Amino acid sequence: MNGMSANPKVRVDLVRRQIEMGDSLRWVVYDPIAGSYFHFSQEEYDLLMLADGTRDIAEIYAKVSSRSPDQIISKQSIANFFHQVKVCHLLEGAGGQTEVVASPWWSRLLAVRFPGVSPDRLLERLDFLTPCFFSPWSWRLLWVLGPLALLLTFSRLDVWMKEVANATLTPTTNWIVVAIAVSIAKLVHETAHALACRHVRCDCREVGVMLLCGIPCMYVDVSDAWLLRKTRDRMLVSAAGILAECWIATLATFFWLATDSGVIHHVSIVLMLVCSVSTLLINGNPLLRYDGYYLLSDATGTPNLASESRRILRGWFDRRNHWGGEGVAGVAMGRAILMSIYAALSMAYRVVILAVIVGLLYSAANSIGLGAAVVGAIALGLASKLVRLLRQNRSRNSVASPSGLARISWLLGAACIVAGCLIPLPRFVVAPADIVAAGSQDVFVSTAGYLTEDLRHGATVADGQSLVQLYNGETQRKHAEAVSQQSVWQTRLRVFQQTRHVNSQWSEQIPAIAESLRSSTDRVDLLTRQASSLDVRSPVTGVFYPPPSPSPSISTVSYSSDSTKVQMKKSFKSGMWLPVGTVLGSVGHAHAREAVALVDQSQVALLRDGQAASLILKDHGKRAVTGIVVAISPSPVERHSNGLTLDPQYRVRIRIANGDRVLPVHRKSKVAIEVDRASVWDRMKAALRESFGGR
Repeated sequence: MNGMSANPKVRVDLVRRQIEMGDSLRWVVYDPIAGSYFHFSQEEYDLLMLADGTRDIAEIYAKVSSRSPDQIISKQSIANFFHQVKVCHLLEGAGGQTEVVASPWWSRLLAVRFPGVSPDRLLERLDFLTPCFFSPWSWRLLWVLGPLALLLTFSRLDVWMKEVANATLTPTTNWIVVAIAVSIAKLVHETAHALACRHVRCDCREVGVMLLCGIPCMYVDVSDAWLLRKTRDRMLVSAAGILAECWIATLATFFWLATDSGVIHHVSIVLMLVCSVSTLLINGNPLLRYDGYYLLSDATGTPNLASESRRILRGWFDRRNHWGGEGVAGVAMGRAILMSIYAALSMAYRVVILAVIVGLLYSAANSIGLGAAVVGAIALGLASKLVRLLRQNRSRNSVASPSGLARISWLLGAACIVAGCLIPLPRFVVAPADIVAAGSQDVFVSTAGYLTEDLRHGATVADGQSLVQLYNGETQRKHAEAVSQQSVWQTRLRVFQQTRHVNSQWSEQIPAIAESLRSSTDRVDLLTRQASSLDVRSPVTGVFYPPPSPSPSISTVSYSSDSTKVQMKKSFKSGMWLPVGTVLGSVGHAHAREAVALVDQSQVALLRDGQAASLILKDHGKRAVTGIVVAISPSPVERHSNGLTLDPQYRVRIRIANGDRVLPVHRKSKVAIEVDRASVWDRMKAALRESFGGR
């Protein structure tokens, strides 16, 4: 029967205790060889105790039926139960031997434990801390000081975030401080667990050193707490480490506020970060199997919370489970919903944590050119995990069971998510764009004036050809006065130079008159340029296009089928006053087009000349209009709105490939520029750096 001996027999070395679990009593069985704990209901425990080696499955079934004739249980259910018990190595094997399967070495790389020692003598010396830490006034004091420290931190959150960035994103020395802070936090955390065990009269088996992600930390074995009968005692042992880290974070906050610089200040800021983050994301998080998980398990009276919640979640999708208002998978509906939500969140969180760890490894390896090797190693590890899972399910004759298929599907899903986070994927920068004529240059007013004639667009003009004439009486008057004044100084200088031999004082005045003449000449040149700019000329050869719409001076522009011919509903009229800077239009190529995109500052670093781009137009198919980046403006365009300065943008010019249809100028569109590929992990890092100001 699945390789199980005819007469199953429970191992005699197992430790058994009855404990409180919620509103009921359950049995805990401890395997001293494997160090594992198993929970059984009273009915399951009674069934387990019938396996004394003198009965086979049929006799055990008969015994159960005689004890509880009203209880419906099949012989196959009993066989499956003992099969699972055997898989957990709670039954004696052939010849009374016990089989123990060790976990693979690579599954413990992130948390490597070294053999420890008995902590009894150390805990005896620390006994004086027990009444202080576990007294009621200690809890009340923490409830007062903790929120106060949190409030003070939020009042200086901007300063705290900057100092955290300086402490974690700069030199190697700061990483040494981080390692020291993590070691201190873990030392106090684990010591608190050990003291809590001693406080509830439970043995702490071992204390030693482990490498947690490469950082040396202390660990204690307080697994005997699972044998404590009272729920509150078990919860106290589980919560002791979290409470200790809360004390560390609280005290570190006050040290940080009391100091301005130095080692104590830096260590305090790191301790605040380490203890708060580790408590929220790891130790106190019930989605991971750490302190928060065991607290929730005891608080809800649910042993094996993770596996039980996953069983209930699978029950929603099991066609054989005809659930309704009474519940799912034998559990009340309300509890089933909560447990299913927990299972989904737990699995999603584990996948995220796995993706983050893998992403960190990939980033570190990729910086030295070993990114592909890490991806291959991860794929090999996931493949070996899948193969081992298939072998285990085949050995249990349950490969086709819903449980086996669910585990395989979740593993494959996790592998796909991790692979998707690391594989570089296509990436695009999408920005608004304005279609302009190729090589176009704006025509604008450099000297204010009145239009002497209607301004017309759409004509083909030559370089330097006059486009429109402006009139400015003030500029022309100043120019005439300056010319007259220049003539006066020229005449005076000539007279003084001719008569300087008659009067020596006149000779002394010549340099001053010459300087005045130079100033007058400069002013004449300036006013001459201003007067000549009243005649607005074309900067290049091409078609004279109207300015972008909308404009304060013109209404909407309509285009004919021939985009080079522009028909204005309303033009610049004769007699209009045009201030300096007014854009009259642009002159550019008759058929070739370019797109001018405005790209945000956060994305412009991804762009470079030669990258492919495509325009997003409603009346064109996808990628029907393509082009390449030809120029990126080195200086940003300042933007303001309602008195506020907006994030700067950069102009990017894209040359559009000639197609069958010539696009009209100044048509609004969007452009998608294909930049270097990047993985989801790289994009998440970039987003976090941008959000929190990291480097």
